[in-house]
Amino acid sequence: MPKVNKCSFNKLWILDDALSWVRPVSTDPYSAFCTLCKVPIFLSNMGESALTSHKDGKKHKAMAINQKTTLPIYTALKISNNGSTTSSTEATTSKQSDENDPPTPILAFSALRSPDCITPASSHNSINRFSNKLNLNTYLVNDSATKAEILWCLHSVMRHSSLRDIESGLSMAKVIFPDSEIVKKVKLSKSKASYLIVYGLGRYFQDQLESLVKKCDILVVGFDESLNKISEKEQMDIAIRFWDVEKNEVSTRYLTSLFLGHTTAQDLMDAFTNNLPKDLLKKILQVSMDGPNVNLKFVKDLQIELKEISGNKKLLDLGTCGLHTLHGAFKTGITSTQWNLIPFLRALYNLFKNVPARRADYISASGSTLFPKKFCAIRWLENIPVVERARAILPHVRKYIEKCNKDKKVPKCNSYQIVTDSLGDKLLDVKLAFFQSFASEIEPFLREFQSNDPLAPFLYNAVASVLMTTMSRFVKPEVLKAYSLTKIDLEKADNLLFAKDINLGYTTNDAFRHTKLVKPVDISRFREECRKCLRIFVTKILQKSPLKFPIVKAISCFNPAIAIKNDLSCKRLSTALEIFVESNWISGIQANKIDREYKRIISLPTVQEKFKQFKRTERLDHFWMRLIELHGTESYTNLRDFTKKVMILSHGNAALERGFSINRECLLENQKEKSLIGQRVIHDAIVAQGNDLENLTVTKSMIHAARNAHAWYSEAVSKEKKEREEANKLHNEKKRTAAALKELESKKRKIFDNACKEAAQIKDEMAQLQRR
Repeated sequence: MPKVNKCSFNKLWILDDALSWVRPVSTDPYSAFCTLCKVPIFLSNMGESALTSHKDGKKHKAMAINQKTTLPIYTALKISNNGSTTSSTEATTSKQSDENDPPTPILAFSALRSPDCITPASSHNSINRFSNKLNLNTYLVNDSATKAEILWCLHSVMRHSSLRDIESGLSMAKVIFPDSEIVKKVKLSKSKASYLIVYGLGRYFQDQLESLVKKCDILVVGFDESLNKISEKEQMDIAIRFWDVEKNEVSTRYLTSLFLGHTTAQDLMDAFTNNLPKDLLKKILQVSMDGPNVNLKFVKDLQIELKEISGNKKLLDLGTCGLHTLHGAFKTGITSTQWNLIPFLRALYNLFKNVPARRADYISASGSTLFPKKFCAIRWLENIPVVERARAILPHVRKYIEKCNKDKKVPKCNSYQIVTDSLGDKLLDVKLAFFQSFASEIEPFLREFQSNDPLAPFLYNAVASVLMTTMSRFVKPEVLKAYSLTKIDLEKADNLLFAKDINLGYTTNDAFRHTKLVKPVDISRFREECRKCLRIFVTKILQKSPLKFPIVKAISCFNPAIAIKNDLSCKRLSTALEIFVESNWISGIQANKIDREYKRIISLPTVQEKFKQFKRTERLDHFWMRLIELHGTESYTNLRDFTKKVMILSHGNAALERGFSINRECLLENQKEKSLIGQRVIHDAIVAQGNDLENLTVTKSMIHAARNAHAWYSEAVSKEKKEREEANKLHNEKKRTAAALKELESKKRKIFDNACKEAAQIKDEMAQLQRR
C-alpha cells in the first residue's frame, strides 16, 4: 500500500510576524490553531496554503483589526520605580511632580502575558503612541454600548415596536448624537435585535423566573386560549402563581405559550406534559381556567396524570374563573328576555361606522356630535358605557331617522332596518335602563377581582354578596332568611315575588316615568321578563360559581372580616385543613400545629385590632406576613407556610385575559412563535420589576446574556437545521420504502396475473384432452 504524505505543523511559523496568531495543537500534529478566531486549521492537505487561506477570511480580518485597535487594560498602567502600578490617569495627575524624571516605560505585553498569549509584533513605540490617548474609560465603552443595546431592545419591547423600528431608530440616534462614542459602538440591525431579544434577554429573564420557581414547593398554573391570527393556531398562554421568596409576596408571572391545532382534552394534556418539566408539574396545587367542558375534562385527566408524578397529591378545586362565570350568567339572563337589545346596540354602532355621509347627516339633523360606542360581545358586563351612550343619543337617532324618511334618503343597509324596528318599541329606553342598572350592581365584583393580588379568601363573600343583592330583587324576604342561598328552589313560584313587586332599580323606574302611552299589559309582560332574567342569572351562577366548592368557603378564614369572628373563622379553618390533609398537601401533624397557631394569633387583642383596621386596598399577603412577623415568626412557622399556600390560590383568569391584549400589541406579520414568547417573557419581567426602565440596573449577567445571544441563536439554528435534515431523511426513507413496496406490489400483481393466465391455459388444455 503506498505511503500517504500529510503536511504537519512547522514550528518556524511561530517566529514569523505575519503568522503570530498560529499555535500548534498538542494532540494533532497535522493541525494548527488560530488564537484570534479560536478555531482549528487542518494542514494535512494544503499545508501553509491553509493558513494563507484562513488569513484572507472575513472573520479573521475582522478579529485582526479588533486586536490592533483594542489594547489590553494593562497598557493604561504605568510601572513605578518601586514596582507598583498606577493608572494612566493617575500618571497624568502627577505629571507636574515628576516632570523632570526620566520617562517610565509602559509595561510591555510580554511581561504580563501567559504562555498561551500571543506576543504582538507591535513595538513599544506603537504602544506609547496609543497610551497617550487611552485611559481606563476606553475599556468601558464596549460595556456601555452593550448596555445601550439592551436598554434599546427593552424599550422597544415595552412599546411593542417592530424590528425595523429598532434599526431605523438607532440610525437616527447616530445622526442626532454624532459625537457620542457609545452610540457609534451600538449596532442593532433587525436581525441582531431579533436574536438579542429572543435568545439573549428572553433567555436571561426566563432563567431568572426558573430560578425563582425552583425555590418554591408549590405553585398554581393558569391557562387560557385565543386565536393567533399570524400563525393561525390556537395560542394557549400559561401563567403561574407562586410565593416569591425575594419579594415575600404572591407573584403572578407569564411562563410560556403553546401553539396548538386541535384543542381537545387530549391535545391540552399532551401540550402540558410534553412542554412543562416534571419538576414543575409535581408542584401544581391548583389549575386556574375558564369553564368550557373540554377544560374540565383536561383537568380531570391531568389529576390522574399528576398522581403518579406528585406522590398521590390531589389538585385543589376552586371551580372555574368567577369573572367568566358572571359574564356568562349575565349574557344568558339578558338573551333569555328576547328583547333583542344586542342586535340593536350592534346595528346602532355599525350604522355610523366608517360612513362620513351618514355621520354628517346625523349631526345636521340632531345637532349632536355624540355617536354610539362599540358593543363588546365577550365581556358583557363592560358594556355599561355602551348602553349609557345609546340611551343618551336615542332622541338624536329618532331625529336622524325622521329626516331620512322625510328627505327619502333611507340608507339601504340591514343596520338601519334593525335600528328603525327597535325604535318602534316604546319600552326600548326602559329595557336599556334595566340592562344598565343590573350590570352596574355586578360591575364592582369584576373591578375588584381583575387583579393579581391574593383575593381567593374574599371570593366566597363577594359572590355571595352578588347573589344576595340579585335575589333580594325577586325572592321573598322570608325565604331568604329561612334558607341558605344555595338551597333556595328558584323554580318554585311560592318562593318568588309577584312580577309587580320585584325591584327593578331606580334607573329603570326613572325611565318608566319618562315613558308615555305604554299599556299596562306591556308593563306587566316587561316585569315578568325582568324576573325571568334575574332568576336565570342566579341559577347559572349557582350551577358554576365557586360557592359550590367547599374550599372556597373554608379559606375565607383568612378574610379579616371573618377572622375577627373567632368561632366562625376556626370552623372554616378546620374545613380548610381537612381538605389540605385529604389532598396530601400537609400532614395531620402539621394541621394540628396550624390549628393551634391560628387560634393563638387571632385571639391576641393587638391582632383583633388589626383585623378591624384592615382595608381592602392593602394586599392580604402583606397583611398576614406582617401579623406573623410582629408576633414572632418562629412561633408561627407552620401557620406562615400554610398562609402562603392559601394566598397563591387563584381567584380567576384576569392575568391571562390581560395577556391577550399584550399579545395583540406584539403581533406582527410573519412573526415567529419564539419571537412572541420572548417578547412576552421580557414584558412580564419588566412589569414585575416595577415597569421602570429608566432606573433598571443592567447587571453583568444580563450583559453576558446579550453577548452570548448570537452563539445561542446559532446553536438553535443548527439544531433546527439538524432536526429538519433528520425529518427530511426520515421522510425520504419512508418515501423510498413506499416506492419499494409499490414496486414489489406491482411485481406481485404481475406474477399473479401471469400465473392466472398460465393456469387458465393449462385448464383449457385439460378441457380439450378430456373432450377427446
